[in-house]
Amino acid sequence: MTQTFVRYGPAVEQEEPNFEQTLRQVLDDMKQHMRGSLKTEGIGRVVRNAHAKGYGLVRGEVEILSGMPSEYAQGIYARPGRHEAMVRFSNGTNHVGGDRFLGPITGIGLKMFGIEGKTLLEDEPNSHTFDYALINHPVFFVNPTPEAHEPSSGRVPGQGERLTERLVDSITSRKAHRHGYHDDGTGADGIETAAGRSEEDR
Repeated sequence: MTQTFVRYGPAVEQEEPNFEQTLRQVLDDMKQHMRGSLKTEGIGRVVRNAHAKGYGLVRGEVEILSGMPSEYAQGIYARPGRHEAMVRFSNGTNHVGGDRFLGPITGIGLKMFGIEGKTLLEDEPNSHTFDYALINHPVFFVNPTPEAHEPSSGRVPGQGERLTERLVDSITSRKAHRHGYHDDGTGADGIETAAGRSEEDR
């Protein structure tokens, strides 16, 4: 089967209406979760709003091969070479409890070093790094930005975790991991969060 490539141009990307407003709301929700996690997680520190529990950090090397078709040999792949890299493996949820409560979503964060050119990050344009944010699933669990915000917009305790549950269900094809978290330290099924579990279970 012949694959047809589409040359990128401004017309390829479709801008979402109210993108900036939705993005600000998503960022506000993230900050709110992180501030609340100091109390709800029970470990004495703030945790990330996603991929909060890290499993390991690996040092490696990424090799960009020569002789790639021109459609692929673009951007950081335009020049063959080797780059030092770090990989962080993590659980995909925004909690740090025992693995049996967190589900099977695994995040893979890859950072490559020694990349020429400026980044799009305003606070580190000259870091000479390139990042991949990956998960162990072929597709992401939301598409447009509003979908990332809509489930938590009602401020119902535990409702924000439905985003993660959506991804869990798409991987496992069952409902075994539907246990949202509440501010009182228990999940939807009465399962305690990290704040209520012993050190043995964490």
